[in-house]
Amino acid sequence: MQASLSRELPQEDWHLLEVPAVVTHFGTSPVTGLSEAGAIASLARHGHNVLPEAAPRAWLEILLAQFVTLPVALLTAAAGLSLFTDGLLDAAIIMGVVGINAVIGYVTESQSE
Repeated sequence: MQASLSRELPQEDWHLLEVPAVVTHFGTSPVTGLSEAGAIASLARHGHNVLPEAAPRAWLEILLAQFVTLPVALLTAAAGLSLFTDGLLDAAIIMGVVGINAVIGYVTESQSE
C-alpha cells in the first residue's frame, strides 16, 4: 500500500500539504470522511489496510541469532584472551554470561514470534 500511495501523491513533502489539498486529492470531506462508495473504491484500489504476515523463524535460527552480535563477539574474544592468559575461571564466567544472555534472548524472541 505504501508504494502505491507514494506514487499517487506528489513527491515533495506531501505530509506538509494543507488540509484542503489532501481533502481534494483523496476526494473526501474533513467533516464526514470518505463516502461509502469512496471507501469501497479505495479498498478495491489499495486492498485491505493490513501489514503482511512475517514468516515465523525456526527455533535454531532464533538461537543462533543470539550469538552473532558485536557484544557477544567481544565477550567471546575476552574469554579467549582469558584462556590464553590462564584465566580459566574468568573465561568460564564470561561464557556463562554469554550463555545466560542467549537463553534470555531466545526465550524473549520465541515468545514474540
